[in-house]
Amino acid sequence: SVELHDKVIGHYLTIKHYQ
Repeated sequence: SVELHDKVIGHYLTIKHYQ
């Protein structure tokens, strides 16, 4: 679903930002 996809992308971008 779009909601899950958005959550996963947000989490991935957060990890990339902190690394």
